[in-house]
Amino acid sequence: MNAPLRLRTLRDEDDAFLRHLYACIRKPELDLLNWDAGREAAFLQTQFDSQQQYYHTFYPGAQFDLVMLGDEPIGCFYVLQDGGDFRVIDLAILPEHRGNGYATAVLTALMHEAHRAGCSVSIHLEPYNPAVSLYQRLGFREVRMVGLHRLMQWQP
Repeated sequence: MNAPLRLRTLRDEDDAFLRHLYACIRKPELDLLNWDAGREAAFLQTQFDSQQQYYHTFYPGAQFDLVMLGDEPIGCFYVLQDGGDFRVIDLAILPEHRGNGYATAVLTALMHEAHRAGCSVSIHLEPYNPAVSLYQRLGFREVRMVGLHRLMQWQP
C-alpha cells in the first residue's frame, strides 16, 4: 500500500529536517568547491538562516508546509497567494524521492486550486535549475527575466 502524499504546516521541530533538505539541495554545487566539512557546515548554516529570514520577511502571510509521504517528511512547499497569483516561493524534494511524481502532484493540486480561484501560479527559477523542465511540462511559460531569475507563470 502506498503512503498518502499530503502537506503539513511547518512546526518548530521541523528545523533539523529543513536544514538537512537544504544541505541536500546545495550538495551538487558544494561538491565542486572541495571545502572541508567545517567550512561547508558553516556556509550551509549561514545560507539556510538567511534564506529562511528572507522568506519570512518578504513573504508575510505565506503558507509554509512540509511535503509528507505518510508520516515521513520528504520536502517543503512554500506558497503565497497574492491577489490573483499563487507565488511558489520554494518547492524542494529530497533527492532520493525525486522522479516519483511528488512535485508534480503538489503543483497540480495548487494549479487546481488556482484554477478554481481564477488565479495564476508563478515561480522565479534560475535558468540552469533542472526543475525548469517540470514547470514547462506542466504548462508554465517564461514571462520575463527578473535579475538572474526567470519568472515562469501558469494561467488557468
